[in-house]
Amino acid sequence: MGAKKRNHKFNFKDAKRLIVYGNGPWSPEASKFIKNMLSLGYPAKKMLFYRDGLQGWKILGLTTVVHKKKRLSSLNLKPLLFIRVLEEDRL
Repeated sequence: MGAKKRNHKFNFKDAKRLIVYGNGPWSPEASKFIKNMLSLGYPAKKMLFYRDGLQGWKILGLTTVVHKKKRLSSLNLKPLLFIRVLEEDRL
């Protein structure tokens, strides 16, 4: 995510822009992640939060893609938090 640790602190000078979302609006994991990252000094302007989560995205009929090799449903696992790291500093 572009952070470097030095003397028990993080330097976020080269922080990447993150898009953070959970399973749905009831899911607290995404907001907890953001609060924790802010407490560590991650720049707020580098984080975008989609409150409705994956469920809201799907309800709106927007595109989702499941990678065949990484299908969690076959392992009976459900992710609680999704983070997309943008390589460029723009959407």
